[in-house]
Amino acid sequence: MHRSKLSLKIWFWAIFLVGRHKKGISALQLQSDLGIGSYRTAWLLLHKIRACFDESGDYPLKGEVEVDETLVGAHMKGDAPGKDPGHKAIVVGAVEVRSGGMGDLRLQQVGDYKGVTLGGFVRTRVEAGSHLVTDGWRAYQHLEEQGYERTQVVSSDQPKGAQHKLGMKAIHTVFGNLKTWLVGRYHGVSHKYLQAYLAEFTYRFNRRRDPPHLFGWVVRRLMARPAATLAGLKAVEASA
Repeated sequence: MHRSKLSLKIWFWAIFLVGRHKKGISALQLQSDLGIGSYRTAWLLLHKIRACFDESGDYPLKGEVEVDETLVGAHMKGDAPGKDPGHKAIVVGAVEVRSGGMGDLRLQQVGDYKGVTLGGFVRTRVEAGSHLVTDGWRAYQHLEEQGYERTQVVSSDQPKGAQHKLGMKAIHTVFGNLKTWLVGRYHGVSHKYLQAYLAEFTYRFNRRRDPPHLFGWVVRRLMARPAATLAGLKAVEASA
């Protein structure tokens, strides 16, 4: 908030609305609700708040963890079926599976499906010794050598004529909810800023059982870290 041209009242109302709206709030809605003069100002305010949503690497996932990738974005002319991203973004996710449902989640936008990329995601976000559940993609095949147990699920390997069974139900449920949220709340987002929205979705998901405290968490986060700036966001845009 240092040297901000917006009043503290606007800042705290914006943080309150971000926390109050269970599924988030768009810049257009924030502009309307708070009477902010321009869409760009409302958009920047929201991105400054979103900058605090990343999850600490000090708390990796553990236990049984489902890991998979999905494609995010609209299908465009010329895009091939299957894993070829085309004009879409690749997102890899990992979610804890517990007896009472799902635990914590991690999501990251990545540039490819290579072992160094997907394996690196697992190593930095899932505690060694955890039990991974993955599909048969070759990028995951060396994780046992790196201290993980692994169960491979191949949902297409079924008896002829059998009803299709979806493997890794938890992570696929997360991906379905993520895509519905992005389209329903924001009508899609640019690849340049997708990671910020993934961080917000993850932060909300991991605190879904205690939404009233989201306001306090966000305020403390904003106070404890360097401010996001327009220059920083432009640097992200320029590197995309």
